[in-house]
Amino acid sequence: MIRDALQHLPKTLDDTYSRGFLAIDEAYREDAKAALLWLAFAKRPLQLRELAEATVIHPRSERPFDPAERFPDPQNILEILSSLVSVNDIEHTSTSYRWDPSGISTVPGIPSGSVTVTLAHY
Repeated sequence: MIRDALQHLPKTLDDTYSRGFLAIDEAYREDAKAALLWLAFAKRPLQLRELAEATVIHPRSERPFDPAERFPDPQNILEILSSLVSVNDIEHTSTSYRWDPSGISTVPGIPSGSVTVTLAHY
């Protein structure tokens, strides 16, 4: 089984991202796309709460921002993006965290304002 799994790994980083993006529930793909665009073009690393807020802004819509679309918890954006992003503690920049898809936060007790989110790869 391990050999079979290794043979079916994505061949390139683009393939890895495609697989990761396609693994996102279809209902959240637009949010994921918006979040990834914000991360790709931000002039500085975005704080978790900034990314969660920016993701629900739709500049081309009739109502660009609807407070009802906010995430109940900024860490919900990490559930959507899964392994496509890295989360870094501002106070301990040498510490990197990854979101665990099992639902257990690997950023325990760290307020959403003290972590930044970046793309997992350049």
